[in-house]
Amino acid sequence: MRTPCQHLLLSLVAILISACASPTPSTVIASTMTNVPTLAPTTTSIQAATAIPTSAATSIPAGNATSAVTTAPSATLAANIPKGTATAAATPPITATGRIVFMAGADHSPDMYLEIYMINPDGSGMIKLTNNLVSDDDPALSPDGKKIAFVSNRNGNDSIYVMPAPQPGSKTTPDASQVIRLTDSSGSDLVPQWSPDGQRIVFTSDRDGNTQIYVMKADGSGQTRLTRNTATDDAPGWSPDGKQIVFNSDRSGNSEIYVMNADGTGVKQLTNNPANDRGPVWSPNGMQIAFISDRGGNGGQVYVMQADGSRPTNLSNSPTNDFTVTWSPDGAWLGLSREPLGMFIMRSDGSDQAPINFDQSVGGYELNWGR
Repeated sequence: MRTPCQHLLLSLVAILISACASPTPSTVIASTMTNVPTLAPTTTSIQAATAIPTSAATSIPAGNATSAVTTAPSATLAANIPKGTATAAATPPITATGRIVFMAGADHSPDMYLEIYMINPDGSGMIKLTNNLVSDDDPALSPDGKKIAFVSNRNGNDSIYVMPAPQPGSKTTPDASQVIRLTDSSGSDLVPQWSPDGQRIVFTSDRDGNTQIYVMKADGSGQTRLTRNTATDDAPGWSPDGKQIVFNSDRSGNSEIYVMNADGTGVKQLTNNPANDRGPVWSPNGMQIAFISDRGGNGGQVYVMQADGSRPTNLSNSPTNDFTVTWSPDGAWLGLSREPLGMFIMRSDGSDQAPINFDQSVGGYELNWGR
């Protein structure tokens, strides 16, 4: 006597055989049972269907299985499938463009010779850009994709440097003669971010005591302090029009998101809750700000809110801890670092979360997505 699971497996096989035999290329064949999210159309093309292994299919509880096979032009995976529900469907290919720079190091330790890498969003073309017995981190691609600002302690304390970025498709790495030091203070200068026009770099420094926000020209001249208080102001980033800077600060007690004019005036608080909100990044269209928050009580999560601070929404719903986020240049995707699994990308609505496929043992932190 066949068990219900075996009946189910045979039914799935029959459906797949019927689908393959169908002469009509646009035919969609699906067998769906209870509590399975509807598959929604998208512009992402399916390239290959993934079959359920026999060992997995025989363990699926009766009444909780879905088989979907399509030769239609496009399809997408349903997000956040409820527990106990299995779906056999094709994984949409990653269509995101641009390049990602990130830092990585031995044993994922911030003190174990961090280096800077570049990779394509689909995991191809990874290049190691620095190779020193020092810590190189906090990389940021210039708006035109030709330079990378970063932090290094190669001369003692943490300072900001700039080096040329490889051109798309090239694996040529910069040599030491092409690396230029921009800051040389007695403190730690960190987290450089380019202005949208590439003419200025905002960064943080504790050169005057506590960590505050500074700005300088792209050649390192004109270093100017923007914030002045006894708290810690950190993680600055530009609005797309270059008129404002978003950052996080603990000036109200815990870390919250603030915005100010590019000259340091007009500071306004955007978030206000008992949790820590940090690492804000403005969307390319200027309408939203992505950030990390632990307000859900499950470690850091990627949230997005309107640029005025309204409608904060958890996008990642991660089972672990997300701790950095970056927008793709076109605003359609988000890149993030996730413990302990490495780097992920997802669509700007939180769907289609997928790991960036490369050697995850390298790690991957402080992602910055550029052209």
